[in-house]
Amino acid sequence: MTRSNNQAPYAVELINITKRFGKITAVNDISFAIPQGEIFALLGPSGCGKTTLLRMIAGFEKQNSGDIRIQGEVVNNIPPNKRECNLVFQQMALFPHMSVAANVAFGLVERKRPRPEIKQKVQEMLDVVNLVGMEERFPHQLSGGQKQRVALARSLALNPKVLLLDEPLAALDRKLRKEMQGELRRIQREVGITFLYVTHDQKVALSLSDRMGVMRDGKIMQIGTPLEIYETPQTRFVAGFIGSCNIFSGRVLSKNGNGMRFEDQYGHSLCVPDCKLTDKDLVRGISVHPEMIEILPPHLAGSAEKSDNLLRGKITDVFYQGDFTELTIKIPETDCRVTVHLSRSKDCRVPLKQGGEVVLRWDACHSNILRD
Repeated sequence: MTRSNNQAPYAVELINITKRFGKITAVNDISFAIPQGEIFALLGPSGCGKTTLLRMIAGFEKQNSGDIRIQGEVVNNIPPNKRECNLVFQQMALFPHMSVAANVAFGLVERKRPRPEIKQKVQEMLDVVNLVGMEERFPHQLSGGQKQRVALARSLALNPKVLLLDEPLAALDRKLRKEMQGELRRIQREVGITFLYVTHDQKVALSLSDRMGVMRDGKIMQIGTPLEIYETPQTRFVAGFIGSCNIFSGRVLSKNGNGMRFEDQYGHSLCVPDCKLTDKDLVRGISVHPEMIEILPPHLAGSAEKSDNLLRGKITDVFYQGDFTELTIKIPETDCRVTVHLSRSKDCRVPLKQGGEVVLRWDACHSNILRD
């Protein structure tokens, strides 16, 4: 049954969506929903199916099975130009022979809107994207960030129910990309339109989205807020893909009080929090973020608390990163290497030099349980 727009709690609903190209399954039985007014990021490596999923929502690809709903309406058989969702590409696809104002007005002209309405809407959109005064410029006279804003204004001028963005910041340099992330959030909050943003850039997804989904091989591996995805990844893939992370495979040996005793693949005994929602037999590993690990000189290891996890090792690499220093620590008699990030403000009582012996310490509460 089709619901009216006023009753639809979701801007986009995907129900058991599958897409195959010959013998290759690009999208495999995916279901999730995006609430109205949310910025949702779809994150995954190249070839995972995220752009195919975006193109199916836009209507440029047809799914083999499943339903796509936009504000409660099933749009499976509705052509792209009537779905009321616009797609912004990485290439921006501005018309080089048209001015900024003409580019923004293009969709409205095609829909034969009255001239006064077009003029008013163009000015409104240029104000939203901070390009007032550039109406008569041409694309070759604009910076990369300005071109991206024109592409956004052109899509927003049509007042879509959903704005689909396919890696729109990928071609920008690092500084401009960060500035545009803030601009996208500001613009989205101002216009109130739902954004579905596809990217392979973890930092963009974490900083831009209200919620995000991580894809792999045509499937959604986990959906949550950026905080949930970063702090509590559920699988080794998500933990490894979302950012720098140390992953220890192993099994839970026993429960003790509020925690569990975990043995990694090298036989090290570690303390982990008690995951009451997961059977201990389903635990396949733990992850620890590099910034949560402290470096101690060997002679201070005895002062550690019982809830601490301790591993002895040797520094093999030191990489200065500006705001932090990245260390690689090799655990003796294993092929285990642990990454540690020391911020400039963190007090480190160990000389950071190659070959130095150290003790790694982190609290049990900083160990995240992995189920796969």
